[in-house]
Amino acid sequence: MSNFQWNLTKNLNDFELGDSGARPGIWRGKEALYFEKNDAAAPVLLRRDLNLDCFRLQAEVAVPGPYGFVGLAFGARDAQNFELVYISPEVDGGPGEIQYDPIMNGSSTWQIYNGPAYQAPAPMQPGEWVKLTLDVLSDRVAICVGDGTVPQLVIPNLQLGRPEGKIGVWGYLPSYIRNLSVE
Repeated sequence: MSNFQWNLTKNLNDFELGDSGARPGIWRGKEALYFEKNDAAAPVLLRRDLNLDCFRLQAEVAVPGPYGFVGLAFGARDAQNFELVYISPEVDGGPGEIQYDPIMNGSSTWQIYNGPAYQAPAPMQPGEWVKLTLDVLSDRVAICVGDGTVPQLVIPNLQLGRPEGKIGVWGYLPSYIRNLSVE
């Protein structure tokens, strides 16, 4: 089994920043990739394809304030077509949330892919680092937020097909991501 790890600040040359606006930053004393764009969000993709059928994609993420979204991309054909899973923190006493959002031809689809089949509560406090783990299989993804091993959300049918292609990270509004790994 192969393992790959990226610091996302020290290994940033391995990634294409594209139109993401991402840059190195520090949150709570930890180096991370920082996103702050408040217009159309773009992914930061690994420069090379990882043609794996089954893998675990994992990172630590944080949203400094009450509003922000941060996630992981996989199965990317390019910056306009990729599978995306992101999380947002708890707001006004409501739970944080996991969202599956396949990006097709540059369009976010969360308004189509909504409800309990594509969204679930997530234990994410504003300002705190939390682990986001995706177990990607040939046609589905199981998602865990935090240290638990039981998925909070399972997407049984990936909309873009097999998850072959590039992996990456994504953020919208102020958010941080660090320690990306694939195994």
